[in-house]
Amino acid sequence: MAITGAGICFGPGLRLLPMFVFGLVWGNSVYHHALDQRITGRNDGATHEILGTVIRIPHQGGQRIRFDFLILEADRETGANLAGRTVRLRWYESPNVLTPGDQWRLKVKLRSPRGYRNQHGFDYERFLLENGIRATGYVREGYKSSDSPRGLFTAVDRFRLGFKNHLSNSEILVNKQMLTALAVGERSGLDRAQRRLLRESGLSHLVAISGLHIGLAALFAFSVAAGGCRLFARCCSFIPARHAGVVAGIATALVYSLVAGLPISTVRALIMVLIAGVLLLVSIRSSLDALLAASMFLVAGAFPLRVASLGFWLSFSAVWLIYRFVSRNRSGRIEDLDAPTDNTRKFVSAAISYALTIGKLQLVLLVGMTPLLLFIFGEVPLASPLANFIAVPVFGVLVVPSVLIALGVYAAGLPELVGWVLTPADKFISYTLWLAHFLSTDLFPSVRMKPVAGALIVIGFGVVGFWWLKARQFGGLLIGIGLLWGGSLLQGSASLRDGEFKITMLDVGQGLAMVVSTRTRVLVYDFGPRFGKFSLGETVVVPYLMGEGHRQIDVAVVSHSANDHAGGFPAVLDQLPIKEVFSGAPEGVPGANCHLAADAPWVWDGVRFSFLKSLPNNIRDANDRSCVLSIQGRYASVLLTGDIETPSEQVLIGRYGQGLQTDLLQIPHHGSKTSSTKNFLRRTAPRHAVLSRGRQNRFDHPASEVVERYEMQQARIWDTAVDGQVTLLSLRGGWQIKTFSKDWAGFWHWI
Repeated sequence: MAITGAGICFGPGLRLLPMFVFGLVWGNSVYHHALDQRITGRNDGATHEILGTVIRIPHQGGQRIRFDFLILEADRETGANLAGRTVRLRWYESPNVLTPGDQWRLKVKLRSPRGYRNQHGFDYERFLLENGIRATGYVREGYKSSDSPRGLFTAVDRFRLGFKNHLSNSEILVNKQMLTALAVGERSGLDRAQRRLLRESGLSHLVAISGLHIGLAALFAFSVAAGGCRLFARCCSFIPARHAGVVAGIATALVYSLVAGLPISTVRALIMVLIAGVLLLVSIRSSLDALLAASMFLVAGAFPLRVASLGFWLSFSAVWLIYRFVSRNRSGRIEDLDAPTDNTRKFVSAAISYALTIGKLQLVLLVGMTPLLLFIFGEVPLASPLANFIAVPVFGVLVVPSVLIALGVYAAGLPELVGWVLTPADKFISYTLWLAHFLSTDLFPSVRMKPVAGALIVIGFGVVGFWWLKARQFGGLLIGIGLLWGGSLLQGSASLRDGEFKITMLDVGQGLAMVVSTRTRVLVYDFGPRFGKFSLGETVVVPYLMGEGHRQIDVAVVSHSANDHAGGFPAVLDQLPIKEVFSGAPEGVPGANCHLAADAPWVWDGVRFSFLKSLPNNIRDANDRSCVLSIQGRYASVLLTGDIETPSEQVLIGRYGQGLQTDLLQIPHHGSKTSSTKNFLRRTAPRHAVLSRGRQNRFDHPASEVVERYEMQQARIWDTAVDGQVTLLSLRGGWQIKTFSKDWAGFWHWI
């Protein structure tokens, strides 16, 4: 599709059908090869002895190291076909220091790439595929090999790691994580609050090395080289000043892109700088559209796996809008022959003109990027125009040049000067973040809307273009895209009536997170685990709620304080308003005690909710503190049990007896053999049972005897480790059941 788009941009000189066929064949061939390189079959879950090289920057987190490893050799019996593949490994409780380029002989357990499979949110499996990662796993033991190969990319990665470590050890810099992101493209150090602030203020692009940074770096080098050459007449006798500037700009863009790790945004910018530089050197004029189309063609042809990435479309869309604005602004500019000749008035006039131009550009970007922002993030940062109006010049004139100088100083062997060089940039970043917080929190908070609003905006743009601007083809194209997009969003979406409800078990691995929604209300039962800075509440629960159009939570239930159920709660509480919280362990997770609210039902849209009394007299296991929630709709019933064990099940049987019967049961404690007793299943008699667990989890959940008990009850088990997200709708016509593997999976999930 990207190559097709390039063909359209080039104009009628290229036919659409050949470009489409070429893109289809090339894209399918590359994806087929990438999928074929994945580790599956007998290698999935097996232990291998491998020799390889550490590549890219390793990430240290607590007592765990995560790193990418290029396999050079593998044991002949089980892993003869692993050589040449890149895997992502974790090494727990390791005292070793890993450096890019070092060779290690490791004993590892490898698994096929697998992420959390949910309808909304980050697709980790696609990310691994796009980045050439063929398997994941962990290290059992290993030792360093004597040989350590050298090369350009190894040297670059070592430089990046060294600079990152140097900044992290600095005692005078405050915004070390952001400076690291700007210098070497490493953003893993940004915490949740920083990421949220950048997203809500529309400044995320400033700390992700992108076309803006590469362009600024090239322009900075061009100005220095060309200006310096003009200062020395003898220099111009050897090479024209403009040519010197072009060569310096291209070289700086290339080096900065390498140091950034070559993300897709920098690759696009680098290609555009190369093409523009060559055209300047040979004195050939070209339109901005042709330059963008050529870059799109080359990026899509050279990196076809990145065409499906969000960064690809965000990058090219933003640049296209800028080009459209610049070309229209230039064509509409009229020179004023009677303009004042006074230098001061000229300067003021130029400054006002520049400010107006930048302001208009930021508004164009906000309006033009709104559909994509709604589709990806579900929100529009209203503070973006004003925040970028101030931040872009600050970063362009002060921060980015300081970072480039700091990289040069470090490369020259003068690391003690890096902190001194970056101190002004560090101060300006602090001022910018304060301003961004003020704008996005107090003046212009971001607006959250359903993705379908983005489709309506696209249709609106198309209508304006078709009738008002007389751009028939372009307007018609936008209308068609908007209709297709809106239709795909509305397809299969059921509008709930009174007495109907939807319940979704999200795939959070070895944990639990469920969302129950009626016609106008939403309840969340548990929030998944948290591992250090990584929260399943932030990466799974919030994206699902946003994707479904829920902007607040009416009731949150934290069944008990175990990390796999409550760990993700703080991240959700930080991002979405919650009206009421119930907790099974108020001393661990603040909230109203659900056990004291037992048998006090409430009704939403004809659906009855009630906590059941399940606490044993003598609690021996914290799992028995789990809140048990009964949901009674007009056409079906549900029982959510958390991690209750046998004692709680006996209490429920003794108190409610046959009243426990339900259509859908959340399998207690992930299918542990200490729950789901025969008597409990006879009393509940579920037709459907939903199980949340991690694939190949270390607890061996579910226990085989537990599965047999459900089979004896003829209950259909829906398993997140197999099905991914499971969504069940209780409608007038009966259950409507959807699973990720059946309804939302991409072809890269079919392994």
